[in-house]
Amino acid sequence: MIKYTDGNQVIEAMLFEDNHKSAHYAFNIINDVRLDALVAPQRAIDYIMNNGRITLRNGESVSHGDYIIKDSIGDIKKLSAEEFKATYNPVR
Repeated sequence: MIKYTDGNQVIEAMLFEDNHKSAHYAFNIINDVRLDALVAPQRAIDYIMNNGRITLRNGESVSHGDYIIKDSIGDIKKLSAEEFKATYNPVR
């Protein structure tokens, strides 16, 4: 995963797209997340592969064009492409 920063913390992030390759990358970024961070964590791969989306515990659906972000303490959230690009830059 590519690392990004907002100037305060470094995060991992990926652009989620409705395709097989993106689904595998998404699964990798969420696979080691605390189990309570996802809805039905035992079926997380089914959400990605079969429905083309991920549903976070807070009810947010991640879909095509959103960024999945894992922060320094392992929390997962989503941002729209506009929010992400306005906040984060690649770590050099």
